[in-house]
Amino acid sequence: MQLFDFCREHKLFVLTYHEGFIIYEGDHEYMNIESELTGLPMKRVDDIKAYIQADVPKVMGVDYVPNITSLNIELAGHFNEEVDVTTSKPYFLEFMARDVSKGNALAAFCEKLNIDLSEVIAFGDKLK
Repeated sequence: MQLFDFCREHKLFVLTYHEGFIIYEGDHEYMNIESELTGLPMKRVDDIKAYIQADVPKVMGVDYVPNITSLNIELAGHFNEEVDVTTSKPYFLEFMARDVSKGNALAAFCEKLNIDLSEVIAFGDKLK
């Protein structure tokens, strides 16, 4: 739960995903953007750290661009040994397991379909 503490200490609006909802606490001017992008409904909880008792796909800190930029530079892509940091929008600081990437997902998908990676091309517009 270090991620939630880090986000709180740096005054980030915190959200994550659980059972088909975007889970969040507090309020922020940008709080609805992720819901608008994903189409997932939002569910407010009193204490996100207490509410989430299982692994989640990612934790997102949301704030104004200067704070996100500063924290992203400070963290230099790594929160700790197990968690990487990236941005998908200039106001989102995203924390996810170190092995999460488009490349790893594509490799697993190709293996499942028995397709050689040399036969595949992929591109994306984000860092992770």
